[in-house]
Amino acid sequence: MTILRSAAWKIWLGYGLAAAAIVFAARYLGLNRSAFISAISELAPTSLLLATVAFALHVLINAMAFAPLNHAFGVSARSSTLTRTWAATLLAKYIPGGIWHVVGRGLLLAKLGVPARTTAAVGMAEQGISLALCALIAAAFFWMFVAASWWRLALVGIGSLALIFVPPRVFTLFRHPLRAELFRRALLGYAIAMVPYALGYVVIVAPEAPARFLGALFAGTIAGVLALPVPGGLGIRESATSLLALSAQPARLFAGMLAARALIFGVEVLVSLLSLRGLRRRNAA
Repeated sequence: MTILRSAAWKIWLGYGLAAAAIVFAARYLGLNRSAFISAISELAPTSLLLATVAFALHVLINAMAFAPLNHAFGVSARSSTLTRTWAATLLAKYIPGGIWHVVGRGLLLAKLGVPARTTAAVGMAEQGISLALCALIAAAFFWMFVAASWWRLALVGIGSLALIFVPPRVFTLFRHPLRAELFRRALLGYAIAMVPYALGYVVIVAPEAPARFLGALFAGTIAGVLALPVPGGLGIRESATSLLALSAQPARLFAGMLAARALIFGVEVLVSLLSLRGLRRRNAA
């Protein structure tokens, strides 16, 4: 309780910033209450259902990719346990600071003998993979929208190759050997997870310029990740995406972004609860 009380101001600040970002974006886009409510009411139930399925796949694939990433760092725990650990601590990212999901995993994995140093290294690798993939995808779609050229596409290709081959060598330099084949398997999993993530947003938002929207979405995702005081990038991702997308129908786009966040949160709550239950049953057996 003492810890929660001492951190209360951070929680209030984080969610206050999230709310401020949403209000700022709404005002900048010239949205009024009636237009926003109308846009929310026009969201098709079928689109909401398909987006929910896509976001669920995104979360599950990310959870499964966490296992080979840990194995790449020498963790010997079972894949099912690592997958459940990732999912069980997922909601901790909504605590301001951007590190509490990693701390939560560390506490659970410490019971299996996994050193805190290893959990921190895995967390850094996972975050680095996420940011690098989002940056590459955002650059690819923005450049496709503006004007593709050989040197721009070459930069995306070089960045992709660097993401595949450089990390194993970097961690080795810091005296933390990394099994390259398992790292690449995890990288593939995280890359595949980006597909249902993008599809979920496209289904629910239905952008008039998909390429520009996807570039804005992944750039907005980066902004959300880097906004550490804001829990889970809440409001930052939605605001940045809406501002960068330059949509002709800003009310529909912003409403879709907020609806997508609500669906993602609902999926994360369900997956976290089921994973916690699975871990408890395993520990009790």
